[in-house]
Amino acid sequence: MLSETECRVLSDIGPALLADLDPTDALVYFQISGTLSESTVEKIKTKTTSRERMAELLKAYRREAYNLEPLISCVESTKQPHLAGLLRARLQMVDDSSRTATPLSPIPSTSSYSKLMLSPELMEKCEKERRECKMLRSGMPRVCNTVERTDLINEVAQRLRDNAHRDAFFLVLHGMAGTGKTALAIQTLKQCYDLVGGHFDSVLWIQDGYRNPGQTFYLFSDMLLLLKKLNSRNYDNVNAEVPPRNASAALLKKMIADALIDHPNLLIVLDDVVQEETVRWADELSLRVLATSRDASIFHVAVSPVSVVEVEGLDQVESAKLLAEANLQVQHNLSVAAELAKHCSGNLALLTILAKRARGKTENLSVFLEELQGKGMSRFVEISSYAYRSLYDAFSTSVMSLSQPDRDALACSLTMPPDVWIPVKVRKRSHLERKIF
Repeated sequence: MLSETECRVLSDIGPALLADLDPTDALVYFQISGTLSESTVEKIKTKTTSRERMAELLKAYRREAYNLEPLISCVESTKQPHLAGLLRARLQMVDDSSRTATPLSPIPSTSSYSKLMLSPELMEKCEKERRECKMLRSGMPRVCNTVERTDLINEVAQRLRDNAHRDAFFLVLHGMAGTGKTALAIQTLKQCYDLVGGHFDSVLWIQDGYRNPGQTFYLFSDMLLLLKKLNSRNYDNVNAEVPPRNASAALLKKMIADALIDHPNLLIVLDDVVQEETVRWADELSLRVLATSRDASIFHVAVSPVSVVEVEGLDQVESAKLLAEANLQVQHNLSVAAELAKHCSGNLALLTILAKRARGKTENLSVFLEELQGKGMSRFVEISSYAYRSLYDAFSTSVMSLSQPDRDALACSLTMPPDVWIPVKVRKRSHLERKIF
């Protein structure tokens, strides 16, 4: 099996091989040299088109070859030294990128647009649209009605760059419910162009949220299905390759590890990680993970390096900007907007719900502020881009995810909060009580 560095090279050079290398000639060479087994060669020959044969050939080569030398010798024997030079140069570039933690630049000669006489501006636009299409195929959701938190975006992006050379890692976006962890992850990957396609070849977005350890199997079954669909055009065949629900966990992990061979240097985004079992599975599979979670302590079970970015609420300026983007004229009443942000603790989800509920009427903010001060946030129920209808539901879910001792500690902290003076009457024991005790 090829190393991950060589798999990255093969993925990058794939378009050039498809354009210039005849898969039939390559199959004859690999069969004679013993690089591929006879059964594998026969399976590849059953494919109907040249594109399908080349895709199956590269897939088999990743699993049965030990290095890239047989492929280099093959293209040299077919009088195509430019492919051999491209393979050697790209192998050196990928190795340098891994050692120096610098993004891998694309190959201009294999670009889909390089053969067209397009202006640089149009080529840049086409590359941007191709990248957005790649993001869409990853399953990444859209983000709307939020503010750009530049400092946090830069911090997360830099942490990803620093960890990109590692074989496995966890970068955790940690914060309470509604602070915008998911939106931050989406903004970072979409706005920092050197991450996907540079430091990481591709990205896969997986929605977690499972709270039962027995459901971890379903989560990673979905991961396997999404991995298969990334490069497949026939979803019926993909569904046939997914193990049944009664399969063993060992079989599922083996199938995921095999699928990851076709996706080297892949970044997995696990949104809303709740339980330790999910972290254990991801750690055993040696995944590169960007995770969002309300509980950073569950990642202590991981052997891979773990780094945490704390995601706090919005400040007053960011809160006012969020309300302004919802067509609310907050500049005419900044004091109300500031008080509202203070009572919401800058919670992005709650502010989004209030902005949606205001229906563009700025005067409603004063009413909301009075209700927050007197009756709390449970009154505000609204369908918005947030996953929950109200922040009260999100907090209730967080509390139910805690263990019983943690829930008891939370109840005690609400009854007797820290740093709050509570007068207690001390009663002296009687003479009889002192004798008994």
